[in-house]
Amino acid sequence: MIILALFIAFLSSVSSIINKLLGFTFCNETIILISGIINLILLIIFSYFKKEKIINDLEMDKFTPSVLLLFLITTIGCSLISTITYNYIINLHPPHRISTMLSVTPVFTMILSYYILETNITKHSIIGTLIVLIGIFIIILETSNNKSNEIIDEFKKN
Repeated sequence: MIILALFIAFLSSVSSIINKLLGFTFCNETIILISGIINLILLIIFSYFKKEKIINDLEMDKFTPSVLLLFLITTIGCSLISTITYNYIINLHPPHRISTMLSVTPVFTMILSYYILETNITKHSIIGTLIVLIGIFIIILETSNNKSNEIIDEFKKN
């Protein structure tokens, strides 16, 4: 499971670099549209080989108004807005800095799951959260110090 999580993290970092490269050529909406179409096509292809077909799982009685609302929140409210924002920000800042900020995702997940899903927050979760936040803080300080040094060097030249 740890190797799979590291693999996902690796793919996420590759995605950051590719999105930065695509941002030099295409606008954010084009990147999102083409990525969505490709994801849909791949989902259809992969579902063909899955034991339980997607179409068999689409029982209409499962789609209550509250379930449809959750689908709308996750697709429009979370995925679409975060993807548009991510693609916008990745073109303004270095990918390593943006990826570092995304490391705070488990912190939000822990807090939200505590309130929404009523999961327990353990000692280890709190320690891990503190380590993540300290790491992000160190990187922010390092980046801002480097930027300050660049400004000072530029000022000295003039």
